[in-house]
Amino acid sequence: MNTFERVSYGQTLKTKASEQFRQKKYNEALKLYADAIDSVRFVQHDAQSDNYIRADLVLLMVTCSNNAGTCCVQLEKLDQAHRFATNALVLVDALYAKRGKKIHSILMEDGYTDAKLFGEFTTKSRLLLATALHAHDKHDEAIATLKVATTVVTKYLEEKETAEASIKGLKIQEKVIKKLHAQCLHRKRLDKKKEIKRAQAMFGSKSSAASTPDVSSSSSSPKNDS
Repeated sequence: MNTFERVSYGQTLKTKASEQFRQKKYNEALKLYADAIDSVRFVQHDAQSDNYIRADLVLLMVTCSNNAGTCCVQLEKLDQAHRFATNALVLVDALYAKRGKKIHSILMEDGYTDAKLFGEFTTKSRLLLATALHAHDKHDEAIATLKVATTVVTKYLEEKETAEASIKGLKIQEKVIKKLHAQCLHRKRLDKKKEIKRAQAMFGSKSSAASTPDVSSSSSSPKNDS
C-alpha cells in the first residue's frame, strides 16, 4: 500500500475502534487503535504523500495513541498507557515546534485549533501519564505532570479566541486534573504515615526511647551510616 492507502486504512480502523470504545469493549478497541497506529508507524513518504496526507497521518497517530492509552487505563494496563501517552506527546510537541507551517495550517483549516491540538490533546496525554505514575506510587512525578497540564489548560482557557467547544472540554479536563491531584496528595500523606510507622516499629517511638535506659557504652544518639 502507498501512503494514502495506509492512512485511509488506519482511519477505517480508528472508526471501528471508536465504535468498540463507545460500547465499552476496551480490549477490542485497544487492538484496533494499536493496529491503526501500526498501519502508519513506518510510512515512507513518496510523491503521493502531500502535506494533506501528512496532516491526516499526524492526527491519526496522536488521537489513536491517546485513545489507546485511555483503553489501557480502563483495562489497568498502565505501563502501556504510559507508552501510548508518551508517543502522543512526542508527536504533538514536534507539531508545536512547527506551528504556522503547512501541516499545522492544514489542521487549523480542518477545525483543529491550537486549543484542541496543544491544549486538549496534550492534557489528555498528561492525564494518562499522571494516572500511570500515580498507580505506580510515583506521586511526585504525577503531581509535576499535572502541574504542567494545569498550566496548559489555564493558558487556553484565558485566550479569547478559544472556541466554546474547547472551553467545555478544557474545563472538564481541569476538574479531572484537580481530582487526580487530590488523590496523589492523599496517597502521599498515607505513604508518609506508613513510613513513620515502619520507622517507629524498627527503632521505637520517641516516648519509648526516652523511657528506656541506655545500657551501652557508646553515645545514646543514633548515628547515620556514612
